[in-house]
Amino acid sequence: MPGMSLSFKCSCGFYKNDIDVGATENGHYTVFLCLGCKNIFSSWTSRSKSHSKICRKCGEGLIAVTDKGAWEPTFIQNRFPGSEPWMVENDVFDIDDDDSAYTEEIENIRIFCPKCGKFTLVFENSAFWD
Repeated sequence: MPGMSLSFKCSCGFYKNDIDVGATENGHYTVFLCLGCKNIFSSWTSRSKSHSKICRKCGEGLIAVTDKGAWEPTFIQNRFPGSEPWMVENDVFDIDDDDSAYTEEIENIRIFCPKCGKFTLVFENSAFWD
């Protein structure tokens, strides 16, 4: 099954690349934000075992990028609860072309930056894998 690597950057200077996202028949990658370490990373979650929501490095609680409030615009995240912002941006959820309020805002999806604490983190695809 397909997946990709993403790069994340923010106007505050935060930058992180090679964050894997995607799934196979055995599990999927979950992207987490750690406010203690001020970092973003992906972790493999198998079908039989879930990922801890505590950072192994600093002991702080982790925020999954699919958690409510992890990305905005809020009304789009509310329409797609528990979704990854890149999947919504890639139009996987079949947003109607005539729904201009959504299609205009999809291009402005922002993630909560773990460094500066603002919704200014953007992402781009850097590689695809199968």
